[in-house]
Amino acid sequence: MNLPATTRTPWCLILLLTGCVPTAPSYRPQPPIEAVTNAVAGPSQSGATRPAPGPAPTRYPIVTVIERSIGKVTGVNTQAMFVVVDFGFNPLPRPEQRLTVFRTNQAVGTVRMTGAPNGSFMAGDIMSGEARTGDEVRDE
Repeated sequence: MNLPATTRTPWCLILLLTGCVPTAPSYRPQPPIEAVTNAVAGPSQSGATRPAPGPAPTRYPIVTVIERSIGKVTGVNTQAMFVVVDFGFNPLPRPEQRLTVFRTNQAVGTVRMTGAPNGSFMAGDIMSGEARTGDEVRDE
């Protein structure tokens, strides 16, 4: 059969592309961990008892929920007696809530959160003591 070149080219492309279609990956279910370890270990010939299996491994990490407001002082104005605190991903305190300022786990002051939150930042008035950049602020 002698076809013109204009009709032969599309058929060649179609045949070429159909051979390049990716196939779906095959899925093979995995046996449980206990079945794999028992199959590998096999029965004990010496009559020794096998220790009881421990707790099954968890699939997801254990996440601890932080319910307290914990932040770092990022800015201090000693003349106007206010601080700016970054709470990061921790919960923000309520307006007018009093928090304690800690420096190396020693309480050094008290602040009252007054400003509206701006993202994870919040402003507060220094009520007593002092605060420096880098101090930790938390409710105690």
